[in-house]
Amino acid sequence: MSELPWRPVLTAPCPEVVLGPRRVDIRHRPLVAGTVSSAGGARAAVAEAQRLVAAGADLLRLASADGARPEHVAVLQAVRGAVDVPLCVAVSGGDEAGEVLESGAALVEDRGATGDPAVVHAVADAGGSLLVTVPPDLGEAVGEVLQTRAAQAEAAGLARARVVLDAGVEGHDGEGALALLHRHDRLAALGWPLAASAPPSSTAAGRLHPDDARTAALAALALAVSLGARVLWADDVRAARRTADVLAAILEARSA
Repeated sequence: MSELPWRPVLTAPCPEVVLGPRRVDIRHRPLVAGTVSSAGGARAAVAEAQRLVAAGADLLRLASADGARPEHVAVLQAVRGAVDVPLCVAVSGGDEAGEVLESGAALVEDRGATGDPAVVHAVADAGGSLLVTVPPDLGEAVGEVLQTRAAQAEAAGLARARVVLDAGVEGHDGEGALALLHRHDRLAALGWPLAASAPPSSTAAGRLHPDDARTAALAALALAVSLGARVLWADDVRAARRTADVLAAILEARSA
């Protein structure tokens, strides 16, 4: 029997993640994250956030192209007041990072392709957490770049549990997406909390399941968990939560 090109990760190398004031054990149980759009205004965003939390979301990403514009901050504040889970917001600079953290965000994503030191320092100063993402054109260098940026955040005062790494599987297609997913065991071994998403539906449906993109996405997330990912960006939060809970029970039993 040929050896698999990856190794299962029964216990996450980083045992916890800190999101704002929350400290969460992620040795075996992944967090499931849903996405809320701010485009429809505060009322629609609150309703969607409440629906996702009821479905099992542990974390919500507030999606907007507007950064910390006043209307976006108003939506963030409304969602923060309506649900009791950490919120993630993407920003484009240190000032935006400080504003969204003050308005209720716990996890800040730096939109810059190379990492903005001003964002890192704003997050560290506010006691927040940082989501480190990378552009989709790095190839084999993705691990090195993630490690470099995470180490920079650690040097700025952010503990490892406050820095979440995301290799950006959803930004790839075809063989690149699946190859990147298969490297998550090595990314988890870097020692920071690791986030993952499913490949684009066209890729997943073509390779993982020919007829059912939803099943394919869940299979991809299950593989990511088995390779050490402990934060899952999910389109179907309820199904991802159930899948993650089953995997957590298996991983904990195998680790005992």
